[in-house]
Amino acid sequence: MENRLQNDARLVCESWQRCRDYGLESHQTPVLHLPDPSHWQQKRQLAEMMVSVTRDKVLPGFQSMLANTSSLVILTDHQGYLLERWGNPSFMQQMSPALFEPGACWQEK
Repeated sequence: MENRLQNDARLVCESWQRCRDYGLESHQTPVLHLPDPSHWQQKRQLAEMMVSVTRDKVLPGFQSMLANTSSLVILTDHQGYLLERWGNPSFMQQMSPALFEPGACWQEK
């Protein structure tokens, strides 16, 4: 268990280092990049099967866990663009709404 915690801590530290290398600091709000609508439409269509399988096959197993928690399931494509999110709407409202809009880019960069 201790090795796993050390590995998880190392992964988080490495992620933060990459973010700092890209110019992001922990006290800054990240700049959100949304794709133009036509590009986003194309990305979303390409990912429709993945979204529907996640919604129909994966989420039913998580619904009871998500119901009373401040948590979300976020599905991104391979480039880090948010395709869909599920979970507690009040939790999303506590954050920057744009972070959770489909099309928001969740890349470390």
